[in-house]
Amino acid sequence: MGNWYYHQNGQQLGPVDFPTLQHMAAAGQLAANDQLWQEGTEAWVDASVVAGLFNSNPASPVTQAAPVRTKAPPPGVSGKQIAVLIIALGVVLFGSVAIILLLIVYHRSQAPVVVNSPTIAQAHRDDSSSDESGSADTGGGTAGMARRIAALGTKSLHGDGVPQDTPKAIQYFHQAAQLGNADAAYALAKVYADGQGIKKDEAQAFHFYTVAAKLGNADAMTALGSAYEHGTGVAADPAAAKDWYAKAKAAKNKP
Repeated sequence: MGNWYYHQNGQQLGPVDFPTLQHMAAAGQLAANDQLWQEGTEAWVDASVVAGLFNSNPASPVTQAAPVRTKAPPPGVSGKQIAVLIIALGVVLFGSVAIILLLIVYHRSQAPVVVNSPTIAQAHRDDSSSDESGSADTGGGTAGMARRIAALGTKSLHGDGVPQDTPKAIQYFHQAAQLGNADAAYALAKVYADGQGIKKDEAQAFHFYTVAAKLGNADAMTALGSAYEHGTGVAADPAAAKDWYAKAKAAKNKP
């Protein structure tokens, strides 16, 4: 399934995957009248008509238009293309002085767009403020970054040194889970299971318990055993419950 792009505040943003759109819609960060476009389709559509975002059907999104014969790039002209065109006009109309000014505009246009939502760059900045408390994770690579983002999600969820912000915490947890952090996936499941600042959603809780369990989180394995035992967010299945309880016990006893 292709990536998605969306328009907000006059800006074209993306790409993002469909689960991210679902979490943005659930957290109030995507409006029903925001325009969406999926790779492989011909037209932009309102978010309200995409199944799985603002209606009760959690199924996969419905393709809004027949796919084109070739993969179409996102509509719009890039900043680089605009800058090159302006430079060309400057050569003809304004001479060398205009070219220098337009080159300055071009270089400034290459700066990254700042979006009002948690990002990995913000994680770096926010995480540096926690060094004094000794809680910052200093691990490198993707795993270290995922742990730092997950820690920021926990701080945002509980208002620990930062303003309490459940939607921001959900975004942090989702980013960390996508980077393979089992604790972040488990924390996200708990938010949905307990209805911490959002509407309780047992199906979403079950989904993220599964993600966390497959990433090795023993508490998530226990939660899956309970879900299958009591039919919470999934059809009751005693055999599956027994299997997950056994996996949780083995994981907790693992050296």
